[in-house]
Amino acid sequence: LFRIWVSNENFKNSVILLPAHLKEYSFVVKSLELFPDNNIRFIPDKYSILKIKNLHLIEQKPRCEEYDPELITKFAKYIKEKVNLHSADPLMKKIYISRKNAGRRTLSNEDDVINVFKKFGYSILNCENLSLNEQISIFSNASTIASLHGAGLTNMIWMEKGSKVLEMHREIKERKDHHSFVYFTLASSLSLDYYYIWCQNDNYSDFFEGVLQVNIDKLETVLNLMNNE
Repeated sequence: LFRIWVSNENFKNSVILLPAHLKEYSFVVKSLELFPDNNIRFIPDKYSILKIKNLHLIEQKPRCEEYDPELITKFAKYIKEKVNLHSADPLMKKIYISRKNAGRRTLSNEDDVINVFKKFGYSILNCENLSLNEQISIFSNASTIASLHGAGLTNMIWMEKGSKVLEMHREIKERKDHHSFVYFTLASSLSLDYYYIWCQNDNYSDFFEGVLQVNIDKLETVLNLMNNE
């Protein structure tokens, strides 16, 4: 969405080309409705040759760890103005985003983790069950979100400055392990307070995969810290 918005901002009246396989995803089709004035066309994924007089490529970085605060803020404002925001539950201010149904990068002690978050007054959400409009409405009203490293944390872009974000990430044990700073830098660019917890891992070979375990005592310590700051 962000790259389409950037294209829309910089190249008015241009045709936007997207790979055809994206039409298979209902959330993509629904998201594109936010750009009703754009001429968006789908092209075959393979074996297609196009002759284009003037082509602009919007870069997709392999590791997106730098954000322009002004651009991110303008993008969030544009999207909020386009969607039909629902009335969010006023009690849903602190949110834990569960990855229980994600199929990868989950928690072995998720039930214990959820009980702790509930004790601290957090609502529990599964974002895959929510529409884009519902997610924007809910997180625009949130003051604190927490989750295991994953796409759900991107919802921080709808939050107000000064809100809080807690990320749980696999601990670093070897020199080859690379901790992604993507959500730290995103939170920083949005002027959000960022907290994190290292999680034990199951020795899965891929640093970003596998099943993790949260230290409950550490979790409670961090949540108390967030409450008091």
